[in-house]
Amino acid sequence: MRKLRNTAQYIFSLILALLFLTSGLVMPGYSRSQHHHSAALNAETSWTSINAGLTNLGISAMAINPAQPATIYVGTSTGVFKTTDGGASWSNTGLSRNSVHALAIDFTNPNIVHVGVSNGGECRFNFPLFRSTDGGASWSNHSSPADCDISLIVTDPTSPNVLYAGSETQYIGTGSTILWKSTDSGATWSTVWFGNPGLASYGLVVDPTNSQTLYAPGDLYANMNVVDSGLFKSTDGGASWNATGLTNTNVYTMAINPLNSNILYAGTIDYGVANTPFRGVLKSTDSGASWFAINNGLSDLLSAHSAITAIVVDPANPNIVYAASSGSGVFRSNDGGLCGYL
Repeated sequence: MRKLRNTAQYIFSLILALLFLTSGLVMPGYSRSQHHHSAALNAETSWTSINAGLTNLGISAMAINPAQPATIYVGTSTGVFKTTDGGASWSNTGLSRNSVHALAIDFTNPNIVHVGVSNGGECRFNFPLFRSTDGGASWSNHSSPADCDISLIVTDPTSPNVLYAGSETQYIGTGSTILWKSTDSGATWSTVWFGNPGLASYGLVVDPTNSQTLYAPGDLYANMNVVDSGLFKSTDGGASWNATGLTNTNVYTMAINPLNSNILYAGTIDYGVANTPFRGVLKSTDSGASWFAINNGLSDLLSAHSAITAIVVDPANPNIVYAASSGSGVFRSNDGGLCGYL
């Protein structure tokens, strides 16, 4: 659990570096207001498992092709798997000896796929960022920066050729952040920032319609102790943050409906912490002010407490939502949360 907390702090440090390229930030003044929506929390949607061909159900990353949304990539401890039919079938598309922790697809040329791999927490300097220019048919790490691992890849929503990447192991080992930047879609990389703002969060998402609006899971600290966990929101590019209506919940990942940014999805994880129960997949239709569970069809996942590690929304038909898990594979919903809610 402590490693995951450290990972959380690491990833958010990278994101703040991306936004400001400066250190010295202080903990935002989070709102502690609570929002209780007991009736809405019982609402459900229908999910179906889409794991045919997935020989590894421990998913750690997922990305959807923006031009052909039936094409999806997932990262596992045994490489990258790909579907071209919306999850009806999957096949391994390489890097089978690598544990994949990050995925990103080029906005303008979706044949370019970026993958970050990990050495299981060990720092063995190598070239851990792989790039494919043919949709995963072949991979190369010739342009990778030298680092312990790449556990985060973020694409600048205002400039698709700009990427940021970072190492989890470096952060945990040194207490500071090393951020790599590429301005040519991953062909070359340079180190642009070192630092440790001291904020804990992970799974950050940038609103595709307004890059100043950010959502990030995280923790609220008091006297060096975590006193609340949930999803936080910034409307000024990360300068200040406030709690959304999702509190007392360990959020691991989230996604935004690309055609209606008021609609959000959140995936949770069970850290075994009191007062922060595992809640599966949650949805908001009011920009995070209130949330309700959408777990119909996920009973086995809920019983196993498999973390929801990634959520992606079909950009052409946002009623289609995919959720990946740490031990139960990938699930698909075709109703965007409407079944059992209306």
